[in-house]
Amino acid sequence: MRSTLVSALLGLSLLTGCEVGDPGIGIGGGPDAGIEVDAPAAVPRLDVIVDQPTVMTELGTSTMITVTLAGAGGFAGAVTLAATVVDGAGAALPGWTVGLDQPTVTVAANGSAVVVATLQVPTRNGGLTGTVKIDAVSSLGTQTLTSAVTALNQVSVTVTENAGQCVYPPATPLQVVAGTKVRFVNKFTADNITIHVDGNANNVPHEGDPGHAPNTAYEREVMGTTGTITWYCHAPGPNLGGSNPSFQVVAP
Repeated sequence: MRSTLVSALLGLSLLTGCEVGDPGIGIGGGPDAGIEVDAPAAVPRLDVIVDQPTVMTELGTSTMITVTLAGAGGFAGAVTLAATVVDGAGAALPGWTVGLDQPTVTVAANGSAVVVATLQVPTRNGGLTGTVKIDAVSSLGTQTLTSAVTALNQVSVTVTENAGQCVYPPATPLQVVAGTKVRFVNKFTADNITIHVDGNANNVPHEGDPGHAPNTAYEREVMGTTGTITWYCHAPGPNLGGSNPSFQVVAP
């Protein structure tokens, strides 16, 4: 019986051309075993994002929107940027502007770059919602990024403190229209302030004593289509006379 089994094994080895136990016969063998396959080539890519896809603000503000450009897959080259701000119909918003600190940047291979867009919203209400559009043009084509902007119908002026006296914003009149709220924000450390207004100018009267506390605001909604609201701190002062700050009321 043993001799018969040995003979059978020897016959099998002759038929296959391999010795019994040859590793070439194992699982996974075959004509393609051991052949290397090239990995697919990397595809150049430029990813562009904004840090604020939505912006909540108010009239009379400046907002920075950061644009980050990141290359991948070996991308490198110049990227040109352009920024606009439009209303829901795609038309320019009166007085709204947006500027870029760098209109063109160069992205190193698989590197990154940062561009800052600055949105300026006017004090005069010509619209309260808009869209900042930023086009990034490279050898790969054009990508458009957007930030949806909503502005509250209010203008805040901040009154800070120096040696116990009020520090005012620049004396250049700020234009506002009827329906806009004006806010005098007290940024003193501990003391109340009282806002002096001559008469009841466009529905913004002299503030009553004892004024308003730190980190609060005296607020009034403007009325009318013409007029000037000149103001200063009645307490604690100073009265700058012809250099006192003011709002200029204009038609919408």
